[in-house]
Amino acid sequence: MNIADALKRAVSLSMAGVLLATAPGFGVTQAVAAVVTAGVQVNPSLGGMNLGAAGVGVVSQAGVSSRENGRGASLPSLSGSLSSVLLPSPIVGSLGTQSPAAAAAGVSSVAGLTGPSVRVAPATLGTTVPGAAPSQAASRAQASAVSGRTQAGVAPQDGSLQQVRGQSNRLGLRFQELKNLFGQSRDASGVAPKTAETPVVKPAATLESPAASEGKDAAQTAPVPAVETPAKGKGWGLSSPTWWFIGSLLAAQVGVEALGSSMPALIQKCFGDFTIYAQVAVVSSIFGIIGRQFGPMVIEKIGIKKAYVASYLFRVVSITAVATLLATGHMTLPLMYIFYSANALLLGTTFTAMNSVPPLLVGQNDGALNRFWGIQHTLSEIFGILGPIATGIVIAKWGFIPALAAFPIMTLLATLILWKTLKLPADAELKTEKTGPRPAGIGAVFKEFGKKIGRGAKVVWNTPALRWSFLAYTLFLMLNPFLYQMLAPGYALRLIGTASPELAPAISGWLTGLYSLGGLLGGVVMTLESRKLDQGKEAGTIDEGKERVILNRSLLRWILLGTASLAFLASMAVPMPVLGSLVALPGFLSWAANLTLPALALIPFGIAQVVAQFKLQSFFQARVPKQDLADAMGFLGSASLAATTLGIIGLKTLFKSFPVGLAPFYWFSLALIPVAVLALFLRNRLSKQVEK
Repeated sequence: MNIADALKRAVSLSMAGVLLATAPGFGVTQAVAAVVTAGVQVNPSLGGMNLGAAGVGVVSQAGVSSRENGRGASLPSLSGSLSSVLLPSPIVGSLGTQSPAAAAAGVSSVAGLTGPSVRVAPATLGTTVPGAAPSQAASRAQASAVSGRTQAGVAPQDGSLQQVRGQSNRLGLRFQELKNLFGQSRDASGVAPKTAETPVVKPAATLESPAASEGKDAAQTAPVPAVETPAKGKGWGLSSPTWWFIGSLLAAQVGVEALGSSMPALIQKCFGDFTIYAQVAVVSSIFGIIGRQFGPMVIEKIGIKKAYVASYLFRVVSITAVATLLATGHMTLPLMYIFYSANALLLGTTFTAMNSVPPLLVGQNDGALNRFWGIQHTLSEIFGILGPIATGIVIAKWGFIPALAAFPIMTLLATLILWKTLKLPADAELKTEKTGPRPAGIGAVFKEFGKKIGRGAKVVWNTPALRWSFLAYTLFLMLNPFLYQMLAPGYALRLIGTASPELAPAISGWLTGLYSLGGLLGGVVMTLESRKLDQGKEAGTIDEGKERVILNRSLLRWILLGTASLAFLASMAVPMPVLGSLVALPGFLSWAANLTLPALALIPFGIAQVVAQFKLQSFFQARVPKQDLADAMGFLGSASLAATTLGIIGLKTLFKSFPVGLAPFYWFSLALIPVAVLALFLRNRLSKQVEK
């Protein structure tokens, strides 16, 4: 059984487990016949509005009040918050809890700083068949291919920007349908030329065959044009090690989704103010950038794989300590800041290592990397759709304990998968190569980082195409953390009131889950578009120039659609109760009792936003000179983080100014009008650039 089949079965079992855990009864007849007869009797004050006894209450699984069935606050003695466990989400991307803006800010840590690079044995870059011994001819062929690539530099892949989530959160299409969508791209692009500040991936001499060793000197004295072929595999064009790597990311995301969805409600329960969640998020994002400056140093010392695994293990220990403090009632706000910051520092190493892996597994090829990130994003969105919804249901039934347990368990599983299956060079073959003078000491590291951000700002601002695409990308990107960190939890808590915050994830889970469904559908749209282009190029009807015209028109069209979709986000200002308060649902549909109108509106919003973000990101990256890529991406991430931080501070002030009711959403909806005008202005400027 190949890895694709194993992942399909794992996802099927996970979905079956969620359905089993949330079923209203043990018998099919009972499940069909059960009818919700009573909703939760909650009558919160919404800015002076009285919506009735069942107006905006949250309906539990069987339609019975959580206070009646004992499923209310399962941790009444908690005096702190779990928010120190992880960073808040953002393309959900990938690990879903890191803001894409914050993640992007540290890309220069890998490629930008003049630090060491990692030499990687070529044997791990291809797909190997277990039990098959390579022939002598095959060994010579491989050695020749390796020698030809020795001088090829590999530019860093900014995986964090591919993870638009705030990840990224997501409902599943059938896997067979997905398999039909993901055709193998026939793109073949070269590798970024080696520069003094770019990490270099080279074969280790210890793994070269005798034939390769004999001809190595000759091969290195005469550089060969760099053409790197991605590793081929049986499952959607990816090798087995690549599939296992994706599996580890998905396993970790299960825990991330559970904790991230419960965090605002838990903070509200412990501290009486859910906006602390966003406040801590800003601080932790800053520490995340700091952690990324030291990620390359850790990798240099112990290697990519060990750094990756060690950062996971340290985070598990830290999270277990947080859970213990919460369970014993000893968590305080200062401790929460400390644990959040510590986890952010560890995430710096985690994401630096994670972003370094895909180019080593699939090759530094545009087609292969696009295929990898497309598949990873789609599967991540599926987990992100189910995660928040299931978390809300579980917390309503059993309290916060399962969310506390999910993260360490699933992170340990991800760690085990990485340790057993990640096919990178053995530690003995991980060598470093100085590509230039390295900054010495902490102060020098940050001084160099500041210089690179400054150089990136100069490159971006002096190039009109980069300047306008950067501003448009940041404008759309900010809406993602706004939704996850402030709007979704704030909307849920305003509907149910502060009396039962443990019921809020049941509403906010639908908001973020269906937003991620939109992201998934957006990924499918982009995949279909790419496949159509591939077919046209294969048939000879689309050349490089025509492809660029098609992509530019698509970019402008999706910016327009993304601007129009802001109206769907404004639906949060409409005071409507949950579905279970409007109609009596049969027992087998009780899982949909907490569905709201804004949640449904976030599906088209998610489609337009995700596609617009990805296309703007691709437009930006494709036009940055390769030698300036690290600096430009570092500036993009830092500036986006700064803009997002200011926006979150503004939203926090808005919610504090109106402690009850939906007034914050009225003002936010009005603020979307100038945002739409600015988006149209930036689209107009970009249209003049793409016509050149």
